[in-house]
Amino acid sequence: MVEPHTLVYKGYHWYLYAFCCEKKAFRLFKLNRMKEITMESEEFQRHPVNLENLPWKREWHAPQNTVELLLRFDPSMESLVVEWFGIENVTVDQHDCLVKVTYPKGEWVIGYLLSFGSKVEVLKPEWVRESVREMAADILKIYQ
Repeated sequence: MVEPHTLVYKGYHWYLYAFCCEKKAFRLFKLNRMKEITMESEEFQRHPVNLENLPWKREWHAPQNTVELLLRFDPSMESLVVEWFGIENVTVDQHDCLVKVTYPKGEWVIGYLLSFGSKVEVLKPEWVRESVREMAADILKIYQ
């Protein structure tokens, strides 16, 4: 039994941030793990939420849980890159469209980068570059 407060989207997954009646504390519940959900008619008073202590602000973005990426995009992607990453994270010159952004670590980052196909190159860090290369090689094996 939970008292829902908000939905959170992280790494291609939706979570319910709710007060857990059993644990008497706020918890994150992954939506795709929920089965046979029922809605009760019982009403509840919302618990106060400390906005500075939300897990997606505190834990997910803690320096040890994030990765700073330096990406080079095909210049033809400039308008979309600015839209997706924000003008403050994009540097454009004659030949390059560079993005410097910090994201929570996770396998989802590799999939996200691969979604740009050949229009992006990971410049830093090397371990992310290598992870993208390995995943791309695994995909190539399937299609050869």
